Amino acid sequence: MEAKTIREKLVKGWQQVDSAVRFAGNILETLPKVAGYNILKEKGISDREIGFITRTYLGTPDIQTSGKWTKLTNQLFTFSNVTIQGAKADVRLMVNPTTAAGWHLANFKISVMPMLAMAAAILGFAGKDLEDWFEKVPEFDKTNYIIVPLGVDDDGRSTYLRLPHNQTSRITTAILYKILTSGKNKVDGLGGAIDITASQLPSMAPILTTLGAWGAYMQGQNPQDMFRGRPILSEKAYDAGGIPALSKMVQFSLNNYGLSQFTTYDDRRNTTFETAMQTTPFVSALSRIVKTTDYGLVEKGWAISKEARKETAERSIERLNLFEERTRGMKSADLSRLLDQNGDIRYNTPLKSDLRKITDKLYDGKADKDDYKTTEKAFIKYALKESGNPWINVFLSTQSLEDKASVLIQARDSMKQERYNEVFSKLQRAGLITEGLREELRKASMRNKRP
Repeated sequence: MEAKTIREKLVKGWQQVDSAVRFAGNILETLPKVAGYNILKEKGISDREIGFITRTYLGTPDIQTSGKWTKLTNQLFTFSNVTIQGAKADVRLMVNPTTAAGWHLANFKISVMPMLAMAAAILGFAGKDLEDWFEKVPEFDKTNYIIVPLGVDDDGRSTYLRLPHNQTSRITTAILYKILTSGKNKVDGLGGAIDITASQLPSMAPILTTLGAWGAYMQGQNPQDMFRGRPILSEKAYDAGGIPALSKMVQFSLNNYGLSQFTTYDDRRNTTFETAMQTTPFVSALSRIVKTTDYGLVEKGWAISKEARKETAERSIERLNLFEERTRGMKSADLSRLLDQNGDIRYNTPLKSDLRKITDKLYDGKADKDDYKTTEKAFIKYALKESGNPWINVFLSTQSLEDKASVLIQARDSMKQERYNEVFSKLQRAGLITEGLREELRKASMRNKRP
């Protein structure tokens, strides 16, 4: 009896919540149509025309109008028919001679003017404080929403209202925003005007995006939030794996179905205030409108880091091509002999001269002492890798000292001592056996000796 009573209370509570949500939805759906209907009625317009205008242009678009494949497309792309019918209605108003001027004027006042004001603030025309404030707002929000500043929280993060554009205005204002801020925008620059975020089109059904993310996660990848264009897991959660990563994936799945709005990529955002916003019924809906974040600074840092990595990668590829050009026709033994002369290339004058020329070419004649050393070290690694020894290649591909020590221990245990000494000697002469690595080898050896 007691279990039945608890179940009945739970069912009753859920029905009350469901009823309240339905009521709120009906109000939001009906209010603009009723308000518009009353205004049109006062103007003396015929009932037939009022009915057409109310269905087609007021509030939610006329979703009763559909095509042959609407049922399928709506299943694959959430609310795609709403988007299609809304766009059709907007195009009619934009090109109809009797409505075009009014539509464009209203669009300018409601969507374009707020975007221009935001762009001006981002470019510094409204003062340094507001410029810095907007730097903390994610690029996704600035591109797709009307941002109304509310201030900062105790941690200095920006708090703001995030108000949506209508779908048609969203696309045009997004492109215009990207063009205006391309010189200032370090996240995607002018290219963002060409590659506007996926949110401009109907979103794929949550079940498909969720399954896709989980599929990538099960393969050991850090899945991408395709809607926002960023990783679902933070770097720490991805590296840790296990429960930390799993919990973030569960959060993403709940977010994807609209059941919560917890962030998965930035733990600092889930403060007490934000937790209350996410977990309190009805109030959680406000979390889509009222936001507190400084994620824009993270994006800016990533953009700067990405540009630096891009430049480094381009230079590394060009350096590799020049190395291959310099050693064309040489065999592995020939490359090894280049490094066997007194342990490095210090006394190999012809090679050293060629590497200086390569460095000057890479840095357009502006290379310094460190750049020359970098090229020499890179050539040593290149020659070692081309020697064809698998243990050397694995060693060069590892990053941490612990991993490098583990590779050397495995090599020692699987090779004859003479062969291992040869490999170790090559790495040592190349300057790759550092004091830190020696210490890590000693620690690993001690651990292996324990019973």
